[in-house]
Amino acid sequence: MADIHRFQPFRALLLADKLDLLARGGLPTPAIWHVYPTNACPNDCTFCIMREEREANRMRLSDEQLLRAVREAQKSGAGCINLEGGGEPLGHPALTRALRLARELGLRTSLVTNAIPAGYQPELAAQIGALVDYLRISLNAGDRATYEAIHRRDHWEAALAGTKILREHTRGDFGLGFVLVPENADSIMDFVAIAREIGADFVHIRPAWWPERDAEVRRAAQIVAEALRGLEIPGLAIYCRTDKMAGKWDNPHYAKCRATPTLVCLKANGRFCVCQDRTDLEFGHIDQGFAASWLSAEHLEAMERIRIEACPRCVEGMKNELIEKAFLEDGLRRELI
Repeated sequence: MADIHRFQPFRALLLADKLDLLARGGLPTPAIWHVYPTNACPNDCTFCIMREEREANRMRLSDEQLLRAVREAQKSGAGCINLEGGGEPLGHPALTRALRLARELGLRTSLVTNAIPAGYQPELAAQIGALVDYLRISLNAGDRATYEAIHRRDHWEAALAGTKILREHTRGDFGLGFVLVPENADSIMDFVAIAREIGADFVHIRPAWWPERDAEVRRAAQIVAEALRGLEIPGLAIYCRTDKMAGKWDNPHYAKCRATPTLVCLKANGRFCVCQDRTDLEFGHIDQGFAASWLSAEHLEAMERIRIEACPRCVEGMKNELIEKAFLEDGLRRELI
């Protein structure tokens, strides 16, 4: 039987009740909240899809808005809150309070960080690591030269130091992330070696969404896949994923996006959006409250404006495929699920 791991696409079946409701035209509440505490970031990544927004207007949720998001997530019935975003979440002054509140309310917590603030503030790393259930470091390189070339900042030592301190204090799953671009493909084995050395549980490797250089990114993905083929390291799971590029690197297996209500994304400006990849489709506001925002006409209109051909990739591709193929088109399969 295949291992049902954190990156297994068919984990979407755990949300079968919500997918079934969506297929029947209903509106479930989200299973997970993705919260962007701030869009400020110490790096300037070449592949960043949030750069234009950040350069136009640096934003940060107020302390009370961030804490309210945690309370609203628990009240909505979500099981997990994921703190990430177009900026660096460790830069938010209320992050520790938010994680502690989530723990008190019984919410699982996930954090995606570049670890740079942790490298400069070891005491912060100790606090954060003890509070999260899942932590992923966006390192994206295996050496200083590659790191500086793609992040365009000299934070290699701080990122490494922060990564090691967070590893020491993290009680839950701990991994390193690698957003694949042409410039870092050759450092993949050094990256994996760092992950093994610090005792990471997993590495997560995925291609960047970079339309202007798509052919180069695809070639880099082939190079990395070949380099990793057959590689097994005891204690270190290696996940190399391209499934989110379905519909861009091949034909989409569904005609319409219906899956976004299984999640909600809260941006640093306080507005909700339909998913992490369509932050332009906003609705409501955290100050307005989640329920009022979720059930608003603005939310329904935002979902109707989704056109899969305009999406950069699809984080919800498997859910969309299941809704269409298993719940709408195949009644027997629907009953079996």
